[in-house]
Amino acid sequence: MRKNVFGLIVVVALSLMHIACSDKDKTAGGVVEDQGVVAIVDKTVAGVSQKGPFVNGSSILLFEMDGNYAQTGKSFPGNISSNKGDFSLRNVSLVSQYATLVANGYYKNEVTGKTSSGTIQLNAITDLSARSYVNVNLLTHLEYRRVLTLLDSGLAMSQAKKQAETEIFKFLGFDENTVGNDVENFEDLDIFNSGEGDAALLAISILTQGDLVEGDLTERLTEVSEGLTDAKWNGDSLKTVMADWAVDAPLAKIRGNVVDWKFSDKVPDFEKFVKRFWWNNYGLGNCGSNNKNDSAFNANKLSRLYEKKFVCDGNDWNLQYDVSSKTILNTWNGKNGSKNIYVNGERFSNWYSVTDLQYPAGSTEFIFGMGSGADSVISSEKIAACGGHCGTVIFSGWKDDEHSYLNWGITGFWLDTDNVGVDASEWSGLCVTYQKSTDGVMYLYLDTDHEDDSDKLQYAFMPAGQPTTVNISWDDFSQEGWGIPLDVHELVKNLVHVNFMFKAEPNTAIKFNILEVGPYGKCSGDVESHFDVEKTFEPWTAEKGVRVMTDLITDTVAVSWAGKWYAWTDGNDGSSTILNLGPDDDNPIPTIKDDRVQDEVIKKCEGLCGTIHFGDSLRISDGKGYDAAPWAVEKVSLVQDDVHGESALDWLGLCMEYVSDVDIQMTVVSDVKDGGEGWVKFIAPKSKEKTVIDMLWSGFKQMDYAKKKISVEEYIRTLKALFIFQYGKPFDEAYFNITKLGAYGTCGIAYNQS
Repeated sequence: MRKNVFGLIVVVALSLMHIACSDKDKTAGGVVEDQGVVAIVDKTVAGVSQKGPFVNGSSILLFEMDGNYAQTGKSFPGNISSNKGDFSLRNVSLVSQYATLVANGYYKNEVTGKTSSGTIQLNAITDLSARSYVNVNLLTHLEYRRVLTLLDSGLAMSQAKKQAETEIFKFLGFDENTVGNDVENFEDLDIFNSGEGDAALLAISILTQGDLVEGDLTERLTEVSEGLTDAKWNGDSLKTVMADWAVDAPLAKIRGNVVDWKFSDKVPDFEKFVKRFWWNNYGLGNCGSNNKNDSAFNANKLSRLYEKKFVCDGNDWNLQYDVSSKTILNTWNGKNGSKNIYVNGERFSNWYSVTDLQYPAGSTEFIFGMGSGADSVISSEKIAACGGHCGTVIFSGWKDDEHSYLNWGITGFWLDTDNVGVDASEWSGLCVTYQKSTDGVMYLYLDTDHEDDSDKLQYAFMPAGQPTTVNISWDDFSQEGWGIPLDVHELVKNLVHVNFMFKAEPNTAIKFNILEVGPYGKCSGDVESHFDVEKTFEPWTAEKGVRVMTDLITDTVAVSWAGKWYAWTDGNDGSSTILNLGPDDDNPIPTIKDDRVQDEVIKKCEGLCGTIHFGDSLRISDGKGYDAAPWAVEKVSLVQDDVHGESALDWLGLCMEYVSDVDIQMTVVSDVKDGGEGWVKFIAPKSKEKTVIDMLWSGFKQMDYAKKKISVEEYIRTLKALFIFQYGKPFDEAYFNITKLGAYGTCGIAYNQS
């Protein structure tokens, strides 16, 4: 998908230049001018950092440059101060007006709507002589290297930036009439403003992201920015991949994601720039009221949709599928590693998903895939890894009583995009090879062009730990009985979707793997499943006492210490931290043999609670600070053999319900030997109120002191124990209470997500 990003970037850049952007200027502080070089004195430099917006706590650095555009080594560090990406650097004094800004951190992903699980870095270069507001975004990042190259050739800053912006638009294939003559500086653009350029920036951010994870996104941005400096590079393959992604981009869902962030009253009209990009890439031209019902063919030989027919509906070009009255659904098999669905031998659609999150009270979410790569995006790579369309449906519960009927998730595929439906009567029914965990219900239901058939014809699957093939005749489908009666044999003459619906009680999860789907009798059962739907970690609560049982412990009496809580402090490391377990700080409940927590603590706390009296720092260094903060820790072994770990990839991650006066470091210990003791960590923020946090494995990071780079997935394959650390300042006090601990998504609504 790397190619998608490039195309997206180009489109956005073009649109941004076309737009008159925000009038955020301008000067603050003083300047001292000497032979064309303007020294900056005590200026405040502010702005926003956006891919999607960088989140609170991300870093921003301003580097001083001299009059020859070389960095001097002087810098001004700061942090992003809100989840909208705002920053402000005060008392900036520079030898010249030229500066580089670098933003690094987590960001909100427009495509998924969630905070990224990894960090990215964006750059900007600017002239501060007549401005104090500088935004850091994808376009400033893309022009950065080209501007530096042009500066080296002897151009002035304003000339270099103007030429770089023009070249970006030319690369995208836009002329001056399309772009407009009044091109704004890229550092003026803001995805939450309402201008045309702002809409273009948001479009390019979306196009660049596609369905990539952070590492792949960084690689894509690097390829584009380097390519723009190479006269021999045309980027046609990358732009085509981007266009092929944009054809099916879920623009309505993306708009909803941005609206839900509530950072602006209005989301700019980014959709038209996304559409324009792939229209031009395919050679279709514009689509509007003046050419409604016109048809055109994709002329891009590199496209997966080359020579396919598109028809303009007055607003968008729509792909026309050649679906005959006797439609043949080609059996889909996940071992082929593709999310695409074929009808009559032609690629027709792909797997999609929707949940009750589209309603105010909804909270259900899909996590597709397995291990550290699992997230809310469906991809062919995940299907190949699972051997099918696999994932976990998380049912967190109702957000209010008024909408308590909302608790569902759907994944499926289209058979007809015009909602007319196809005649599936000759299929006799459907076949499915699947796996499903024991909790909740998985239905196969039939969706048609009927407007009043909300009481769907459906079929309920039995739990199946191993791949199981069922043939479901049309007569096997039935309604619940509260809606308008439907004739299944008439209905399947207008079949629009094949959908799988999941329902369950709050605070539960359904694990599934759909390995084959086809007409009745056409599933071979020749599948390759790599997903264990039976593995999970049911949440530990106080009712279960001091024992924390997981599916990694198969023999409950193998060893007495397996799956039990332990607690201790930094006393062995030379500090004097005291951990008073229990709700009463004055009357603590002591640990017993080997620092084991007593059941009495769990009962009185209704969880695992205590008060920490932090001691002195562990190691004093030159009298100016300390190398390590004092700490307390709670530990639970998750396996019955403390020497060899077990794989917990199928948990997707962990969840925790807690209260804590200090941040909690959730640390995973495994068999991996990497010079860092085989540990990876996730930081849960402090909270005075009871908080639930979900922690995907992809959000865990290797310890800073690890000598060898190892993937998180490799750690989780040999999981042994969890260590829950609380670090504090010397001689401070902190209260904590851990009330739930389990697999990702099983602790309830995560209302303080990382």
